[in-house]
Amino acid sequence: MASSCRGADVSTFWPSASRAEDAAALALADVVVAATGIEYRVIGGNMAAFHAMRFESRFATRATTDADAGIEPSVAAATSMAKGLTALGYSQLDGSRFHRDDGDLELVVDLLVSDVVAGQHNVEFGPLVTDTAPGLALALARPAVWVE
Repeated sequence: MASSCRGADVSTFWPSASRAEDAAALALADVVVAATGIEYRVIGGNMAAFHAMRFESRFATRATTDADAGIEPSVAAATSMAKGLTALGYSQLDGSRFHRDDGDLELVVDLLVSDVVAGQHNVEFGPLVTDTAPGLALALARPAVWVE
């Protein structure tokens, strides 16, 4: 498995280093499908890897085994992301963590909301109980960098 990142005038390609990273990339691809028509941002380990590639960092990227998606509280409360993930075969494991098996890979997606109240944990939005992500409100307010 491999991924590519395209932003501004940057294009790069990198191979996956492990089956765990394959699972994270596949889960992220599912987030893209589940989030059709929904504003979200890639956060966590995948985001760190994309930024490292985009800015040609000399530091090793942080490996990840899941996909983290940052959404507005209104999206969480509307359940649209949760419904999109369950339509793809994901089960809600707990508050905001979704899981599905894909052959021998375990795909995991975590949904986090923008930091309505800094540092607040276990915030209830409809069927989700999620943590907040500091800085996500700013990221959602800015234009997205497209990754494919």
